[in-house]
Amino acid sequence: MNLSKIIKKFAVQNRLKHGTANEKAVIGKVLGSVPEARKNIPEVMREIGEVVFRVNSMQDEELKNYELVETVKKEKSEIQLKNPKEVVMRFAPNPSGPLHIGHARAAILNNELVKKYKGKLILRVEDTDPKRVDAEAYGMIEDDLKLLGVVWHDKVLQSDRMEIYYKFCRKLIEQGNAYVCCCNEDEFKKLKLKSLPCPHRNTSPGKNLKLCDEMKSWAEGQGSVKLKTDLNHKNPAVRDFPIMRIVEKKHPKLQGCKIYPLMNFSVAVDDHLLGVTHVLRGKDHIINTERQRYIYKYLLWKEPEFIHYGLMKVKEVLSTSEMRKGIEAGKFRGWDDPALWTIKALIKKGIRADAIKNYIINLGMKEKDIEFSPENLYAENKKIVEPTADRYYFVPEPIELIVENVPKLKLKIPLHKDFRERGKREFNFKFRESYGNLNFYISKEDARGLKVGDCIRLMNFIGVRITEVTVENNENKKLISGYIRNSAGPMVEFVNEEKDTTEEREHIAGAKKIQWVYADGAVGAEIRTAGKTLEGVCESACGKLRVDDVIQFERIGFCRLDEINDKLIFCFGHR
Repeated sequence: MNLSKIIKKFAVQNRLKHGTANEKAVIGKVLGSVPEARKNIPEVMREIGEVVFRVNSMQDEELKNYELVETVKKEKSEIQLKNPKEVVMRFAPNPSGPLHIGHARAAILNNELVKKYKGKLILRVEDTDPKRVDAEAYGMIEDDLKLLGVVWHDKVLQSDRMEIYYKFCRKLIEQGNAYVCCCNEDEFKKLKLKSLPCPHRNTSPGKNLKLCDEMKSWAEGQGSVKLKTDLNHKNPAVRDFPIMRIVEKKHPKLQGCKIYPLMNFSVAVDDHLLGVTHVLRGKDHIINTERQRYIYKYLLWKEPEFIHYGLMKVKEVLSTSEMRKGIEAGKFRGWDDPALWTIKALIKKGIRADAIKNYIINLGMKEKDIEFSPENLYAENKKIVEPTADRYYFVPEPIELIVENVPKLKLKIPLHKDFRERGKREFNFKFRESYGNLNFYISKEDARGLKVGDCIRLMNFIGVRITEVTVENNENKKLISGYIRNSAGPMVEFVNEEKDTTEEREHIAGAKKIQWVYADGAVGAEIRTAGKTLEGVCESACGKLRVDDVIQFERIGFCRLDEINDKLIFCFGHR
């Protein structure tokens, strides 16, 4: 990573847009694009200052040349296809559960390439393994793709195409390129490792066709149809491999079916018959590609363009079966639990579909393996939600704080400090007289350890001095304090003029800043995060929010409003 180039790019963009590059604007872009730069803010700020100075000293012609270079680089790094004529691609999930971030890569890349080349995308549900089919997953997959903005032109269920697979299986047998094998799988494996044929390999096509028909009455494991390949192939996995097998588990969409195609066979048949021109898949499928080439060769079919990209290693993603077990055991609330990396969970946390798409496109289609970076995904999301997410206060585990003798005042805080035109949150505190007592909530954590005489500053508001503490079980349960004169921040408006008290102002200069919520009109809320839930209260202005709004709770992070009932339920996204 060349941080100087990234800084220069944003500085040039800022200068071209506004006439003069601004350091504050550039630092926001840099930190959003390169989160790890936050580890050394002083050094990054120093470099930004130097780069911004140089960019502002450049001639306009130099800026245009630099912008052209960046544009060319970007075009070269875009995802693209070889021979992109009448492009037909497919996204082919197995309906074992909902989609997760790993599936999103294939779905989004296929979708974007089809859009780029004005082609056609087929959603092909590969449901020919009854042991891995969840009847509810068909709908979940479609819902997830819609959440991602993926648009398919045709939908195909492999379970609707069983007769097609039987037809081509029989054709391969008739050609002498496939045979019915009745070997025990362990015995067959030993023979294959030694490059030796199984006893059934040279059975006549006629007898094999008869055995193929008889397989319908056989038990699981009693036999399978194998494709003949090169027994001396350097990779034993490519030597004679099964294309049809017996599965006795009941399929949710098929009655009485026992013989099912294996993936390499059904995929090759469907890719050809559906006119797929480009097959995009991870490089873990390279061996499968080699296997499928035998089928293309035997059936005299033209191969599609095969593209293998590097694997995306995702440490946090659990297998579908592990997630299901966790849900059944009560460890997770459901497929959209914040602890999971399903598409449902990401969207529920406020990760926008465009952020997922941008992250995936930035990864590209390189052959090198990469590791999934939640931080980079969050950085992409922050670019989208940062400008639109209003700021509010939330207090977890609230403790009551009474402030006495507060002069009559009002408070107006911008909904977003960088976009002040969006408006302000107005706090109209209730006073009967010129002075009064106000009730607030602060967090249990902030209240811990406070004692009589301590001074604290309510964030963006006023300073107070603790005068009384109620303690239960060694924990502060209620605090009473007095207003410190002339301690109000610049956003406070006094109804009556307050006189300066310099001594007290200097006394609270280093006082701890405390997050707070005004008790009158406070709204009950909870924030669901991975592994825990924060129970608390948020300010009354949150009562105007709607489901799916993404906001930022100060000192907590970006959250999406998920439910409104007797309280507001938010899902935490990221900082």
